[in-house]
Amino acid sequence: MPNGPTAERKSEAMLTTLPSRTLRVKSLVNLTCLAVVRWGYAFFIAFRCLAALAADTNEMSVVGVKEDPAYEAILGDAWTLYLDDEIDAYAAKRLEGFIISNRVPRRSWVILNSPGGSLFGGIELGKIIRKYDLRTDVGKQKTAQPRPLEYNIGGCYSACTLAYVGGTFRYLKSGSHFGIHRFAFAVPEKRETDLAQMASASIVAYLRSMDIDSELFTLSTEAGPSEIYEPSIDILEKLNVVNSGVTKPKWTMESKGGVIYLKGERYTVYGINKYILMCNTSKMILHVIFDPQRRNSWVLSAQAHSLVIDDHETPISPVMKFITNGWFNAEYVLSPEQVISIRRAKTLGLIVQAAYGAPVFLGFNRLPFGDGAVKLDGLMNSCGIGQSRGRSNQPAQK
Repeated sequence: MPNGPTAERKSEAMLTTLPSRTLRVKSLVNLTCLAVVRWGYAFFIAFRCLAALAADTNEMSVVGVKEDPAYEAILGDAWTLYLDDEIDAYAAKRLEGFIISNRVPRRSWVILNSPGGSLFGGIELGKIIRKYDLRTDVGKQKTAQPRPLEYNIGGCYSACTLAYVGGTFRYLKSGSHFGIHRFAFAVPEKRETDLAQMASASIVAYLRSMDIDSELFTLSTEAGPSEIYEPSIDILEKLNVVNSGVTKPKWTMESKGGVIYLKGERYTVYGINKYILMCNTSKMILHVIFDPQRRNSWVLSAQAHSLVIDDHETPISPVMKFITNGWFNAEYVLSPEQVISIRRAKTLGLIVQAAYGAPVFLGFNRLPFGDGAVKLDGLMNSCGIGQSRGRSNQPAQK
């Protein structure tokens, strides 16, 4: 299982009051600042933004702790960075400075605990988190002397949620809170509607750049400026806000060297997963690629390979296997029956074990097939594989 808290959470959504009125005022003032920075509107508004930011003495703290060198060979060298308090306009620069000066490795952890703060600051913080391929969760360090990945439940509200989605892999510790709300202006503005529209467009564009469903922004309008809406974990997963260490797969039809193939690809905390289907004369070929976790010799010598379709494992023998660029590659010839099963499947995978039934494996399973089934039909047609050999009488999964 991926590192990070993945315990079950209650599924119902909650609507609560905002943690503090002070948070609301600062968030709203900084909404105006976002519009000014983005579009360069009136000088008097910009002046007021700078004054508000200068008066905001609360700063988000950055506390980092590295893994014990004695355990790095097993647990890796990732740091745990605890970010606490309100997000100010310079939080992103502070985090990046810490990363650079301490040589924090990529794929380290950011644990957020914040009531919100600067909207623009939250977006910039999220961009830095994504720039350095960091993982995010919500929580608070347990003691004054923090330890790696040891933290209590916490809260991430308002602008903090924009920083959170910057994580490549995003977890939500059981019991922690993730709250959104509608932004508004603290005081009336002459061009309030224009500013709000531009700020909204900036937020939506940012969410899409992070591969987050823009429905999250729509949901934020369900709570007033003085309230907090906490979507259920089911909603957060559906909108790709929480991915628990696995990105959404992408199924594409591609061509290289005159060969047309269907490729499913996703990224996980264990590395890349690729599931490629192509044809050779009248046969369907499966090519898989995954990260062997630095166990190259073991995976090349292991003899138990299994095709995984909807969690059902079927032994299959590779016709070739090799390591390139640190990734394990293997090819298999699929039988007509296996092609039919793949076309009907909801999830796919390929695992390699020392022996069939062993509790440990390398590879991957539960790769959602999604719209791959329809695209597989097109591949079969282009390859000249007959309908009777590769089709069932049932409609394709969509």
